[in-house]
Amino acid sequence: MKKAFLICLFFTVLLNARAYDFSAVCESGQTLYYYILPGGQHEVGVDHPYTLGNDYWYGFTQPAGELIIPGYVEHEGITYTVVKICQSAFDYCQDITAVVLPNTIRRIGAQSFYHCTGISSEVSYYVFECAT
Repeated sequence: MKKAFLICLFFTVLLNARAYDFSAVCESGQTLYYYILPGGQHEVGVDHPYTLGNDYWYGFTQPAGELIIPGYVEHEGITYTVVKICQSAFDYCQDITAVVLPNTIRRIGAQSFYHCTGISSEVSYYVFECAT
């Protein structure tokens, strides 16, 4: 009985594994996933939705086309400032063709746009901090 409970608990955690606190549809029509940053400043980072394995978008629709990251996003009556693109947030999202970042972004994590081979023009942005 105890073993069955532990197996059930493991699969419950596995199926609910996520890296985000909430999601919202952005101006360009894609669903983005947000992680509320600690510190109580109403700041968020854009993150990938899945935490297990290397496929951070497993079971979720990857962004495609032009991706417009908003400067602000509302959730449950609170307006959050988007200040970070989290590490590997769009890793292997090969159908993204362009990215527009707001001026609120202060940190871009390592490999945020790694293997985004659909981006046809040069991507240049300043990395203020390689955050995890």
